[in-house]
Amino acid sequence: MIVSRLVSDGRQVVFSGLTLGSQVRRQLEPRCNATSIFDDLDAALEACENSLLGGKPISNNGKVHAPFALSVKQLDVAQALDAAELEYFQKLLVRRQFDAGQCICCKGDAAREIYFLTDGTVSVRLYGSSNSYQRLATLGPGNVFGEVAVIDRGTRSADLWAETPVECFTLALEDFDKLAVDFPAMKIKILEYLLRILTGRLRRANDLIGQLAN
Repeated sequence: MIVSRLVSDGRQVVFSGLTLGSQVRRQLEPRCNATSIFDDLDAALEACENSLLGGKPISNNGKVHAPFALSVKQLDVAQALDAAELEYFQKLLVRRQFDAGQCICCKGDAAREIYFLTDGTVSVRLYGSSNSYQRLATLGPGNVFGEVAVIDRGTRSADLWAETPVECFTLALEDFDKLAVDFPAMKIKILEYLLRILTGRLRRANDLIGQLAN
């Protein structure tokens, strides 16, 4: 069976439009334990999108596997660090968890840390009123937020919300500053990484503004 071969190769297979009790669904369910079966296309597309954003595979009936978070070594910023720097960097990080629907930080809050997202989905929101907001971006595992704090030491420029259960590591700005004495070369590496993130987002924003202008 094609589906069985795909599953055995580590692929995900998603079916939509198969209602409960349908003959095809009854035949598939016992044979395709690693597949997802949805009643309609919208539900299937939403589950796939959440899987891509959250970095989690889809399992039976739209449920996801137990979360697996990125380790410190798997973060992009860690790729530029040598063994001694990475060991010290790990000691500075604090693991944080947020529930789905929880506000991580609000516009106007004092910026005291940088966030390295290891699991879950975070949305960047700009509120026009208490009941309406514009979603500026959606971030998945491996993303960094709060990096502007390193540059201007100002307040948060937008709200950040946990769309799903979220895990992340935080680096306090005071610990980042101390690197200038303890590990100056590492501080430069991290700063260069954060600046690449910031300039990349600025370029994407400029591209979007250009498209809107046309």
